[in-house]
Amino acid sequence: MPRSSRGAKAIRNASWIETQAVSNRDLVRALRQDLDGGEAEAIALAVESDSPLLIMDEQHGRARADHFEIPCIGVIGVFIEAKDNGHIQAVRPHLDALREEAGFHIGDPLYIIG
Repeated sequence: MPRSSRGAKAIRNASWIETQAVSNRDLVRALRQDLDGGEAEAIALAVESDSPLLIMDEQHGRARADHFEIPCIGVIGVFIEAKDNGHIQAVRPHLDALREEAGFHIGDPLYIIG
């Protein structure tokens, strides 16, 4: 099993992660005109729950979230915050793992930040 699949299974089975269904299916359908299902549901749920922050990397999804005045942070921003708060020692190893193990696209300008 690829490492990223094991990670996905660990996330699905984590007791500290709570899932919540979106109530406003009309909003999800409207957002699906421009976004994939996960992004559409994440934005709709953030709207419903008055979420203070949304973790999203996809530019188009972030632009749609901005339309709803939902602040966003990407995974690289999460790593930078984690380093600044002493939870990790360095960002670069995590960026390397995202690129090499998960096939995550990180543009060179953002990669240099790490």
